[in-house]
Amino acid sequence: MMKYPTLFVRALFVLALLSARGNPQRLSQEQKGLAAKLDAQAVAQVAKGFSGSVLVVNSGKLILNKDYGLPESSGETAFWIGSNTKQFAAAAILKLQEQGKLALTDPITKFFEKVPADKRSITVRQLLCHMSGLPHMYVTDGITDRQAAAKAILDLPLKTKPGTEYSYSNDGYVLLAIIIEIASGKKYEDYLRESILRPAGMTHTGFWGEPVKVPFAPIPQKLNTRPNRFVDGRTIANWGDRGSTGLYSTTGDQYKWLTALLSGKILSPLSTGQMWGAHAFVRHGTKPGQEVYYGYGWAVVMQDGKRYAVNHAGDEDWLSHNAVISYYEGNNNAYIILSNAGEPNGRSWSSLMGENLRALVPGQ
Repeated sequence: MMKYPTLFVRALFVLALLSARGNPQRLSQEQKGLAAKLDAQAVAQVAKGFSGSVLVVNSGKLILNKDYGLPESSGETAFWIGSNTKQFAAAAILKLQEQGKLALTDPITKFFEKVPADKRSITVRQLLCHMSGLPHMYVTDGITDRQAAAKAILDLPLKTKPGTEYSYSNDGYVLLAIIIEIASGKKYEDYLRESILRPAGMTHTGFWGEPVKVPFAPIPQKLNTRPNRFVDGRTIANWGDRGSTGLYSTTGDQYKWLTALLSGKILSPLSTGQMWGAHAFVRHGTKPGQEVYYGYGWAVVMQDGKRYAVNHAGDEDWLSHNAVISYYEGNNNAYIILSNAGEPNGRSWSSLMGENLRALVPGQ
């Protein structure tokens, strides 16, 4: 079970409410100076091609939330967040477990008929932490029928034996979205709205295939490579954009999401501890004693056997939108960066900006 940093939980939760009412926050002189440095760094990156939104929490206090290189400056511009959507699908699965409608140990045969023999042992938990053995093929792109989408995934050849090793799979998370519908008896979008988005107060977050009613970041490159999903600026609902991707959001809403998780507003402490658990080893980290694991919808960084940070990145590279969310438990810092500036030199601008900002923060 995870241990909550109690003071940070309260600070973040209260600050989220204050921010929603437009009240200023009390920052120390050091935090004001740091905010100025971070702002200057972001402005400098605009000259190099960055555009997007940046939100920074330092020692539990929100010190920066601003748009750069965009028409708006409020930090409430929406972007497609790509694979960061997986956090919400994982939370929905854990919520369904709390409601007694499924268990993480359930095999997928509980939800699907005619499962091929090599996949009958796959469990919900293995799908969550990318240990199902399913490949990363985007096989459901453009498929609108749920049964056809499930069949397309289950017909894929396995990459690895279920339960043996980490292997990232968007297709596995699409299968989780289908399980959410089957277990809840509701549309995927409706269940997430009712159980996750609304309780968290996320009013500027929505789904692929639905009208967008909030200020939205431009798509600078019109890439017509997926006409079955995106036509003349209009998103087409399909199973390729459920579970694994398909959400848009703002830095402000992503902050509400983080505070809702930390406060226990969405999930119980036990469920959040499961979400942020070190379940599947991914690689060794960049520092001695550091290891990176995959939890449920989140990457989990362990330092000397203790959880140091949780994070995730998302990238709709064909639409030039990308996203990063990081929470550092030890020093109560968080970074949320959304961008529509694409991938200079093969790295998303959100990831590059995150590195630039963290380099300015003492102790980070």
